[in-house]
Amino acid sequence: MTRATALLTAALLAACSRERADDLAMTTNQPGAERPAQVVPIDPIGIRPIPAIPFAIQGCWNSVPDDDSDEPGGGPIRLIIGPARIEQSYPGGQPATATADFVERVTATSIEGRFSAPDGDGRMTIATSLILGPDDRLGVAAGELRVAEGDAGSYFLRRCGQQPQHALDTGVKSGT
Repeated sequence: MTRATALLTAALLAACSRERADDLAMTTNQPGAERPAQVVPIDPIGIRPIPAIPFAIQGCWNSVPDDDSDEPGGGPIRLIIGPARIEQSYPGGQPATATADFVERVTATSIEGRFSAPDGDGRMTIATSLILGPDDRLGVAAGELRVAEGDAGSYFLRRCGQQPQHALDTGVKSGT
């Protein structure tokens, strides 16, 4: 073994020993012995770069009156959907602006992925899919938008200012 190889080997072994000693120190109850949290990607899957929200879905959307009781804050919900973000608001709640963490599928009338907004030290999911009806498979009527929130369920929205279909059929005016 040459002198250079011996010195390189000794340096590597010393570095490994210091790292092992640091690891052992981290397992004790010493103050400050905690390792900093590792940054983990939100989701490595999806379409890159993240595509825009389809134009057909963009705009102002209000909750369907029948669904109001299930919405966050117990009242009507409004989404303002742009090409890259979703602004969510409801009475008594703080507005939230969500962006896509990842997108798995996009068509002319739907987008699937995860849209989340800052929430304290973490993030809250605003939507995992947006699907513009008609979609008989999911029970989405023509002109309605189905917003899914993963395991939290889903709700339906209509364009701001649009009359509910039953109100149009009976001539009843809506407050939306």
